[in-house]
Amino acid sequence: MYAKMLSPVVFLSFIVTPYTLGNDLSSRILFGQRANIEEFPYFAALRECGAVVISDSWLITTAHCVAFDDHKFGTVWVGGNNAKTSQQVTYDTVIIHPDFNIADQFLSNDIALLRLAEPLTFSDTIQPAELPRDDNKGYYESDYVGVTYTVAGKGMREGNLLKIDVTPISTEECLSHLPLAARIYMYQYRYRLNEYICAIRETQNDYDHDMPGLSHGASGSPLVHQGELAGLAVAVNNPWESNLFTFIKITRHTEWIRFITGIRPGY
Repeated sequence: MYAKMLSPVVFLSFIVTPYTLGNDLSSRILFGQRANIEEFPYFAALRECGAVVISDSWLITTAHCVAFDDHKFGTVWVGGNNAKTSQQVTYDTVIIHPDFNIADQFLSNDIALLRLAEPLTFSDTIQPAELPRDDNKGYYESDYVGVTYTVAGKGMREGNLLKIDVTPISTEECLSHLPLAARIYMYQYRYRLNEYICAIRETQNDYDHDMPGLSHGASGSPLVHQGELAGLAVAVNNPWESNLFTFIKITRHTEWIRFITGIRPGY
């Protein structure tokens, strides 16, 4: 299937500007299936992005979601299908990857850690996602291609939790979905695409296959397979431009995450 028009710069990032979404945490997942928090008990919602619980004291999200906050503390919602049913907790520390580069159109090392002011109490609706068991996974594209993954996040309207199944594709196939001019432009940067997982919506219907899926509020939402965290969504500024999905590859940052948080393998 041919993806909709996507500009080269928007392919892996967007122009990062402050924005406000309102209290319903809306405008995140488009045309997804309804989900229950018990399926994704590690999902957390910032006011303008998604995040992931990785321990009782730490969350992870994309750096551009928190890099421009005036104050390095804030509120996060956990344990519910929407804002009304979620528990509000606060984080008091933001640690942005030291090599995060906002001047780079690829938003290199776009990852940040949030430390909670008080530890979470785990339950059926609040649990940590498992970090990748194999830190070397992802060196080859074949580690992901052909396997079904799921991205979960808040949906439109009331911000109810939604999910979309996606299939990672190779760099070459990912580039092939771009218009010719964009493909030629991006080809010179193809080695940089190893920082990301490129995926396309997995559906049974051709109509659904071409639907867009992630809006700007979905950044930081988890990409998972069997409870293991594989990536964080990087959403485009205009979700109607493409049905491609891009995710920060967690395995590239596992060592840094464990160093900062002290989370041990198998947590």
